[in-house]
Amino acid sequence: MHVPGGLSQAEIDMVNTTNHLNFSIEGIAVTNLPFHLLQLLFFKLFGVSLLTIKAPAVILSIASSV
Repeated sequence: MHVPGGLSQAEIDMVNTTNHLNFSIEGIAVTNLPFHLLQLLFFKLFGVSLLTIKAPAVILSIASSV
């Protein structure tokens, strides 16, 4: 269920993947690894919040449109 202003199930699943990153050879074979690393950096610097969950997607979409 998607609540406006909240998190969709896909976003919750992405956070789960980010939180379970394993830095072994098999563990870094993750789809969207740059996104997850950026999100992990945001989590480490600013904690987990709606802003830090959504910010990496916004930053990468802006960077890819330039």
